[in-house]
Amino acid sequence: MDKSDLQRFAGRDWDAVAASKVEHWARLKKTRGPAEAVRAAEALRQQVVALRPGWPTEKDRSEDLATHARVAACLRRVLSTRAH
Repeated sequence: MDKSDLQRFAGRDWDAVAASKVEHWARLKKTRGPAEAVRAAEALRQQVVALRPGWPTEKDRSEDLATHARVAACLRRVLSTRAH
């Protein structure tokens, strides 16, 4: 990889890249259903485990659970304000 490769990469049309990803996932969801998202997530999980065999650690799991609890609490607050 040289400087011109990096410049071409940095100069990509990032809005077009983002739009392409949205279109790609919409097409997969339409043709393959929600199972495709689960398959993709599992493939990513397997990749991380291959790179970090001890993942997730108990600390990772605990931090993840705490994050989910905070998000759930925020969503409950938003929903309760909309109900009034």
